[in-house]
Amino acid sequence: MQQNNVSPRDQKIMNWQRAKASLDGAKELEMQLRKEVVAENFPDAKVGVNNLDITGGWKLKGTVKQNYSLDKSDDCARTDAVCEAIADIGNEGPFIIERLVKWKPEISVGEYKKLQERAKGGDQFAVNVLEKINTVLTITDGSPELEVIPPKGA
Repeated sequence: MQQNNVSPRDQKIMNWQRAKASLDGAKELEMQLRKEVVAENFPDAKVGVNNLDITGGWKLKGTVKQNYSLDKSDDCARTDAVCEAIADIGNEGPFIIERLVKWKPEISVGEYKKLQERAKGGDQFAVNVLEKINTVLTITDGSPELEVIPPKGA
């Protein structure tokens, strides 16, 4: 937009457009720096809250997340087939699938983690369920969160 003879309305639109571009750039830079700070300060970070003491009694709190998603391609046909296969594994199958998969489809992370614990303990049913659900499950890293916590009394 050319700025000669611009109406106040158009000037405001142009100002907004510049501010939005500036904000988008700042968001991109902030995310890049956040990921770098987490990677450098929490190289062996666990999923969840990680704390680091920094100068003057301050703390750096980094929260690491993961995103869980089920395969939604082909109108959920693969996920539907996996759910049916899990339901057929045994008497518990239909009940576990009801708790494990929310019908968007969306994974119940809590139920998934319970199955992982059961599988670690040698529960063959849990192993079989995980083997099936993992064929349609994708786990990606979420955006980390950072917070600088001042020392007490500051």
